[in-house]
Amino acid sequence: MLFFQISLRNLTELCNGRFNGNNIDFSVNSIIFDSRASNLSKKAIFVALNGENHDGHDYIEHLYNFGLRCFMVNTSYQIINKKANYIVVKDTLDAFQLFAKQHRLKYNIPIIGVTGSYGKTIVKNWLSECLSKKFKVVNSPKSYNSQIGVPLSLLKIDDHDEIGVFEAGISRYNEMRAIGKIILPTIGIFTNIGNEHSENFFSIKEKVQEKLLLFNKKTSVLYCKDYKEIDDQIKLKNFKELISWSTYDRSANFFVQIKTILNKTDVIIDNNESSFKFKTSLTKKPDIENCIHVICSLLFLKLKESYITNAVKRLTTYQQGLKMKGGNNQNIIINDNNPLSIDSVKIGVEFLKKQNVNKQSILILSKPKKNKYHPDSFFKRLALIAKEYKLDLFIGIGAFFKSIENYIPNSVYFVSQKSFIRRFQNIISNSGILICDENITSLKTLSNVFEKKIHETCLEISLNSLTKNFHYYKNKLSDETKIMVMVKSFSYGYSSYEVAKQLEYNGVDYFAVAYTDEGVVLRKKGIKSRILVLNSRGENLNKMIEFSLEPNIYDFDQLCKILEQLKVKNIKGFPVHIEIDTGMNRLGFKEYELEKLINAIKLEKQIKIISVFSHLTNSSRKKCSYTKKQITSFSRICELISNALNYSFQKHILNSAGIENYNYAAFDMVRLGIGLYGFGSKSLENISSFKSIISQIKYVKKHEFIGYNKNFKAENPMKIGIVPVGYADGLSRKLSINNGCLYLNGKKAKLVGDICMDMCMIDLSKHKYINIGDEVIIWNKQKHISDIAKKSETICYEVLTNLSPRIKRVFIED
Repeated sequence: MLFFQISLRNLTELCNGRFNGNNIDFSVNSIIFDSRASNLSKKAIFVALNGENHDGHDYIEHLYNFGLRCFMVNTSYQIINKKANYIVVKDTLDAFQLFAKQHRLKYNIPIIGVTGSYGKTIVKNWLSECLSKKFKVVNSPKSYNSQIGVPLSLLKIDDHDEIGVFEAGISRYNEMRAIGKIILPTIGIFTNIGNEHSENFFSIKEKVQEKLLLFNKKTSVLYCKDYKEIDDQIKLKNFKELISWSTYDRSANFFVQIKTILNKTDVIIDNNESSFKFKTSLTKKPDIENCIHVICSLLFLKLKESYITNAVKRLTTYQQGLKMKGGNNQNIIINDNNPLSIDSVKIGVEFLKKQNVNKQSILILSKPKKNKYHPDSFFKRLALIAKEYKLDLFIGIGAFFKSIENYIPNSVYFVSQKSFIRRFQNIISNSGILICDENITSLKTLSNVFEKKIHETCLEISLNSLTKNFHYYKNKLSDETKIMVMVKSFSYGYSSYEVAKQLEYNGVDYFAVAYTDEGVVLRKKGIKSRILVLNSRGENLNKMIEFSLEPNIYDFDQLCKILEQLKVKNIKGFPVHIEIDTGMNRLGFKEYELEKLINAIKLEKQIKIISVFSHLTNSSRKKCSYTKKQITSFSRICELISNALNYSFQKHILNSAGIENYNYAAFDMVRLGIGLYGFGSKSLENISSFKSIISQIKYVKKHEFIGYNKNFKAENPMKIGIVPVGYADGLSRKLSINNGCLYLNGKKAKLVGDICMDMCMIDLSKHKYINIGDEVIIWNKQKHISDIAKKSETICYEVLTNLSPRIKRVFIED
């Protein structure tokens, strides 16, 4: 949501639109794109976007019923309600971008546009932080770099701003041209090029060419000459000026020498005029590269070296995105380490409210950078957010917030973290807590107050990737086909509620769980979508009735138990699902049992069939005759049941692989399982990163043993790392003794010795500059999980579902 003030008359003119309504002078104060926004203002205007996964025009009637009266629509939309105000345009996205461009052209200030495959957000944040010590800087919040995010960011520019820094990202061909025409950067930064989003481009060359469309003839462009693909293409362009840096080509504008020892890095940047030297605690290559982009930009802007040194030495890595995890006392914790701004707070609070069902909402802000904001204006805008989103409590930590209670009624001020922790530790319960702190160490200290006391190993889950995978499958189906998502077995190890909540927000039709208790948990946490219980003998029917759960009926004994209980309770038309066995030989009625089943259902009025379904045995194999036979049999059986009962019901037989290979058999609904989590098509995104840390480093002499039973003997002197993850966490013992590996800084580290219950050992002999506390990756790609499954002699399903509940699940939304 974007806040501002403009009349519909002016907005219509700026968008080259046509007004249709009865109050053209009505002023709107915000723009919304999502009909599910938790705080709908009656003075907002809804821009109905036509996306790949939805059409915003479909939600206009819903928003009208909520009191909204202003809409921006395409010319193809048929206006029904004459009491509303409409701005009619040829294309709503183009019109919104035009509005942002008109706003951008009002300000003659330097605008820096940042693009590249990786590091855009970090470079933008670091550069903004360094410039803010001298200029009034406006920048894009978080990772707002898309077709919508960029114009939203540009509309933040006001008369006080002296320089702007905006990032621009693309995922497919022909997106950057529009963004470039909006940003109109005077300075450009091309961070790097890699494989991200490569699936939508024929080559790296084409992707570089597309990203270069951000810049124009009036743009001075900074880039790293070491990326040959960028260097080759950028020389062909007619930009105002090229500013290059390199670690090996002395013809570059800036020649860079880097030397990293342990936890320190020395950098020397030479140009024709001078040599700039500095030390940094950054040691990872991507961080150092991002930092050099920032320094070269500051040198190009002719800032003094003493200023640059002081600004750069304070740079620390950011934890990008919002990270959500379970806390103690039934709390939900959301950590936000992004640079503090009203926009970042607003985005964080919106995410908090989306997740925070039946809990009170608490916002904690801590230690903003000095002199960054004037307290009065900042607190007034914070108060608007607190009121708009109905926050139950605001907590400010640090002297900056000492007068906050004059602005926000339900607020508390603490002079320090220590005083807050002494007062509030173990007091807050059953709450959603958003903690915003620019200092990562300080953020961890605050977050630890509310976290469950479990070990350092965690599973990070990307809600964005989960959503993209959901829409990948949705786009393969007709609009009428419903989607049931399998959230059984802790959502394949990923945690059922958080997955269900995200997908319910994105329009899933049904959920399926294995047992009644799993469905009850979802209901208690606020999930409202329909839920099918796959395994229920009828003993938990009371809970099913109480929590609106729908049983799967698969044999006559179970059917009789359910019918008897419903008769006693005098319940009729209770929703049930019928499972048919078409060849899996697992649960379900066989075809020869249909006559008896139909007669039992016709005789009783206690139940009504909502769906009939079956399972394919071999859907991952294309053109399988047995699978086709199952589909034919299922279709015939469903028709037989429907004709006998004289009513229709939903039919579903396809799972994730079936959607890919037998799309013609989608019937009324499909069931999404493992595909949702990134397994199957190459177009899917991995949603998880399983990681731990080095807890100890040891040096092992030649011929010494490592681990239990003397199963591993060092052939040479070795350096090993102890990692706190073991078979109790789900790491298979079959990966022991050089069979499996973990990853440090992208490089393999073999497992040595037997994997223990709570820890394992890895070979660090070929790894330099490794310290206690360094991050260790068990997996962060589908290939890693597939490799683990292969070496463990199992399947990916088992690898995921074996993950222990004691592993902390951290949910990330970028």
